[in-house]
Amino acid sequence: MGDNAWRIKVSADGSTWVNAVTIANDGAASFAGVVKPASDNAFTLGASGARWSAVWSATGTIQTSDMRYKTDIFASDLGLDFVLALRPVRYRWKEGPDETVHYGLLAQEVLATAKAAGVADCHERSDLSKEYVQQSASCLGRRVGLGRVGHTCRGSAGDRCQTGDMSLTLVPIPLQRFPAWLKRSQSEYKTDLIATGETPRAAEEHSSNAIERAFSAGAPTPNNTVFDLVDDSGQIVGYLWIGRDNSDDASSWWVWDVVVEPEHRGQGYGRAAMQLAEDHARAEGARTLGLSVFGFNAVARGMYESAGYETTSVKMRKQL
Repeated sequence: MGDNAWRIKVSADGSTWVNAVTIANDGAASFAGVVKPASDNAFTLGASGARWSAVWSATGTIQTSDMRYKTDIFASDLGLDFVLALRPVRYRWKEGPDETVHYGLLAQEVLATAKAAGVADCHERSDLSKEYVQQSASCLGRRVGLGRVGHTCRGSAGDRCQTGDMSLTLVPIPLQRFPAWLKRSQSEYKTDLIATGETPRAAEEHSSNAIERAFSAGAPTPNNTVFDLVDDSGQIVGYLWIGRDNSDDASSWWVWDVVVEPEHRGQGYGRAAMQLAEDHARAEGARTLGLSVFGFNAVARGMYESAGYETTSVKMRKQL
């Protein structure tokens, strides 16, 4: 029989053809043509206890919230009304043995809410949402593409810095972890102050007052944001605290703290974090970005100088 009449065949390289389906040696199946159920709304693909990790379509992924499958993640630009209109629910699946209670959003409701906010089908932003962003720029995240030669970085929330085989993403720290971060940040600042010669009591007061001024409500603000630094495997490798400085100039921003965990140092994460900090500040309207570095931290000072930061003031002390 000719090839046109074949329904199953094994090619010379071991691949098996079933109609328009190719099953390669590694078990991957490739389809050429239309794949559809035999009747409408009668069959499922997978089950609650046997799920696909990700299903890809021309418009994105279906039924996956894994950040490792996403890029260009940034704060919604549809405004507070859109967020308030969403309805988080708890639920269980109708079919299968799964007795677990799940929490999330209903896809149909999210779609309807987005359309009500002015988002047209198959478009990232409609004219209405663009107008909303322009009117609410002070409290909504924006993104920019300002990569340098050799790597790409986009510095708003959820965007990524790629350098060679290493990538880094800014992800806003979850509110439930923020109190622990506040405690850690104050403790680390106190330790640094003591290392410069302050007494433990003075360092405690100094660090406590600094945290209180920045986060009086115990939560991030548009002018003081804390991000997790997340690598391409989804692991948190450090954090970045960035916001406006203490002047009245809204275009003057400051890196209040940037930390790469000890086990992840020496891999370029610090430099990538600073590039993301610059791009994030620039996207928020900053013209300058400053930082402080303690005199004992020669490694950090060298990195900042190589990145183009200039010394604007020096405080010196001598023990008597």
